[in-house]
Amino acid sequence: MSGRRRDAPKDLRALATEVAAAFERSEARVRHDPHRRWYEQVVATARYDAWVIGWTPGQAIPAHDHGVSAGALAVTDGELVETRWPSASGRPVSRAITAGDRPHAVAADRRHALANLGHRSATSVHVYSPPLASVRWVEGPDGEPTGGRAPRSRSHDRSTETVLGEARARLRRLGPAEAWHAVGAGALVVDIRPEASRRAEGEIPGAVAVERTVLEWRLDPASPDRLAAITGYGHHVILVCNEGYSSSLAAAALQDIGLARATDLVGGFRAWKEAGLPVEPPRGSRT
Repeated sequence: MSGRRRDAPKDLRALATEVAAAFERSEARVRHDPHRRWYEQVVATARYDAWVIGWTPGQAIPAHDHGVSAGALAVTDGELVETRWPSASGRPVSRAITAGDRPHAVAADRRHALANLGHRSATSVHVYSPPLASVRWVEGPDGEPTGGRAPRSRSHDRSTETVLGEARARLRRLGPAEAWHAVGAGALVVDIRPEASRRAEGEIPGAVAVERTVLEWRLDPASPDRLAAITGYGHHVILVCNEGYSSSLAAAALQDIGLARATDLVGGFRAWKEAGLPVEPPRGSRT
């Protein structure tokens, strides 16, 4: 570090609190741009620097570390989800950081990703010591939102349960009641069950049926074959399968192509039906 001082985590957390309070008292205003993450450096000293970032729903920073700089972040408005990878082959762990929570320390070599998976904009303050000089991306060199993709493991002995667990660690999965409210707020339900299952068991009203084999092409906003309902990478998409297993893997695949708010329904269609939520009857029983 050539003699450059690195503050301790507790000092960085205190600095993040101070910077957040000073920014809120100032006349400066954060911007929330739906097309590009807004950020601005608000402090620059030889010892540390600080940045404010505005996040609209769906915006994300993919997996990275901060080189030799330790950091701390405070969410001052809304909520962000941080995903961490404890080691090169470790399982990712996600947690929500909400406005009012204690500032969160990030070690210099800790890989993490951040995303706004909520329905409203968020604001965060980031402090780095020594001042941030480089960001090392785990996947992809661009610093703009790509959905917070997880680093790829090169191991070939990972079980299906391990892969499923890794996928779910990246998702904010919704129970039937939460999904019902999300639909009311504009979320799109995508039913990936085979046609035979939909015919036999019924469907969720308003859900769009898309076979798993063409899911990415139909939901990628950049695809010429996308659904008309998909308007951008920030679209909130809820996948539904029979019992909530294949939908988790499919939702993680959608996050890989940039749909950061893709998730799935816990328990699948059967949990939705058991919760007494609206269901269109099987096609064979309709009059």
